[in-house]
Order: sequence, then C-alpha cells, then structure tokens
Amino acid sequence: MINPAIRNKTGRKIPIPYDLILIFITTVLSYVFSWQMPIVGDVPKGFPQPLLPIPKLILSSISPAITIAIVTLTLHISITKMFAKQLGYKIDPGQEIYALGFTSIISGFFPTYPTSPGLSRTLVGIENGAKTQLAAVSTCALLLAVILYIGPFFKHLPICVLSSIIIVALRPMVMKFKDIPKLWNLSKYDCLTWIVSFTTTVAIDVTFGLILSFCFALFSVILRTQWPSWSARFSRPQFSFDPTTTTASPRYCIFKFDGILIFTNFEEFKNGVHQTLDEFCNRPTLSPTKDKNSKAKFVFDCSAMSEIDSVGLQAFQEVVQEISQRVNASLAFANVNYITSIKLLQNNIATRNNLYSTVEEAVNSSENINPPKL
Repeated sequence: MINPAIRNKTGRKIPIPYDLILIFITTVLSYVFSWQMPIVGDVPKGFPQPLLPIPKLILSSISPAITIAIVTLTLHISITKMFAKQLGYKIDPGQEIYALGFTSIISGFFPTYPTSPGLSRTLVGIENGAKTQLAAVSTCALLLAVILYIGPFFKHLPICVLSSIIIVALRPMVMKFKDIPKLWNLSKYDCLTWIVSFTTTVAIDVTFGLILSFCFALFSVILRTQWPSWSARFSRPQFSFDPTTTTASPRYCIFKFDGILIFTNFEEFKNGVHQTLDEFCNRPTLSPTKDKNSKAKFVFDCSAMSEIDSVGLQAFQEVVQEISQRVNASLAFANVNYITSIKLLQNNIATRNNLYSTVEEAVNSSENINPPKL
C-alpha cells in the first residue's frame, strides 16, 4: 500500500527499509510494555576464539559433509541462477564454488553453521533494491556491528516479527505455485520434476528429497529419449502445363527426428521413416509423367540429431536401404553436425556429395544422387 503511493507521487521506486523500521518499533514497544510473547532473548556479542578442527571427528563427518556440500551447491547455484534471470545478469558457477569453498575454510575455525546461501536475507535485499556489491559491503558492515555491539539490544525483539519478515520475503517463492499450469503447458516433464522435488523435499527431508528429485530428473530424460517426436514435410503436387513433356518438378520429403538416435529409440526412428515413406509413396501427383516416383528426393533433417550410437547407425542403414527399395529417390542429409557426419560417412550411409548445410540447399540441389549401396 505504501510503495505504490510513493511511486505514484514521486515517479520512481524508492526502497524503504520497512524491516528495519518494524524491528526498531516492535523492540521498543516490547521493552516498554513487557509483552507476554516469545522474544529473542540474550544475544552474545563478540567473536569466539578460533580453534583448529578436531582430527578424530573428520572420519565421522565425511558422510554428512558430502550431503551438506551437495545440498549447498545445488541450492546456491539454483538460487543465483534464478535471481540472475530475474534481474538480467549472468553468473559464473565456478566463481560461486570458489567463494563457498573459501568461506567454508575460514568458518571451519569457528563454531559456526556450514556456509550456505541465505535465501531469506537475499530476498530481503532484492525486495529493498540491492543490485551491486555495495549492498553486500553494507550488509556485512551491519552484521559486524550487530555481532560486536548492537546484538544485546535485540533481546526484547518478538520472534513473530522475524517470522513475518521472512514470510513476506518468501512471498515471491510461494507465488511460484501460480506458474504450475503454465509450466505444465510448456513442458510436462519439467512440471512433474518441480512437483516431485517440492513434495519430496517438504514431506521427507532435504537430502532424500534432493536424491529422489535427481533420480526422477534422470528418469524423465530416459523417457524423453525413449519416445522422441518426429515430423515430415512433403512437396505439393506439381503440374506440367505442356502435355507433350515428361518433365516435372522434383517431389521431395523432409524427415526430421527430434532427438538423439540411440539404442533406446531406434525403433521409433524406423517406424517414423516407414510411416513417412508410406505417405510419400501414396501422395497424389498432378504431373503427367508416367512414373510418379521420378525426380524424388528424401531429405533427412539432422538438426536435432546431436548424437548417434552404433545401434542408431544400424537403424539408419536399414531405413536408407528401405528407401532405395521402395522409392526412386535421391538421398540428402541436411544440418548434420561434424561428429554425426563423420559416422555417416564411415558407415557408407552418406557421401560428401549429399551432405548439405541447410534443408533449403538440399531440396534445391539438382544433383541426381542415388542412395549408397549397402
């Protein structure tokens, strides 16, 4: 209510430290009126003495340390990427890992919690317009002042005030539930991964939730490679206006397989080519030429085929042989990456003459290239 009113009058967004004002007012009121509610209590001030880690605890700490490290890195990178996307800047994950490692080494000499991203503090800073490193310097300076001097003054601060500050700061995270229908329409796999991650983390535990969500994400990747989509485009029937000629514009078919071609989905690839061939052979032609399959061209659009294994290569050989047997068509391969093109050439599936940079170049090529003999 206050921010929109100020923005309408001034024409600019002015960050107001509502949290600091609320803490100051409620602390004073709690001290004056002695409210009967849970308060923060005694807050020690000053730094503890640094101590060397206890060697006998290292072995027993390895397992929880690995779990804490995985959770911390996952949360930190995901949170920083989320805010980077929201505020329009880029991050370096390696630099973030170096920062976490350095602070963890230093804090290991003090009785502190493991270093991890402060989601609530970060959200509070963003809500107040923090965008540069100066905000981090001022935050550290304020924390240092609280540790050394100001801490005891928060003795009478009601805990419910701190809770309300965190809840309001977490409001953008809670509002993410509204994006579930939109995410479902964009990608059902991503939506299910989000739901499984949230449910397992909240209902079970952070560690087990992370493991289960990671396994589900891998399972969704397997499902995507198991049933990839494919599409086919065909040329329109051409008609020759000269009834004495037997020439006609070349017919073509463009087949695109949207995914990597590996042992988990080669059958889907073969079925897609087979169905495309059936439709290509049965499509009507308006040309007066007697052989409707003359001057035909079958183009493989390999733009989405980033990887192909030995089983996929064998499937490719089989469909190429089927094309040569069923239709009098020249083969063309478009948008093939370097690794895939080498594999196709080595297995005599393609030649250097029928590899093209784009689909348009493959379609418009006038070379009559026969399928390689297998």
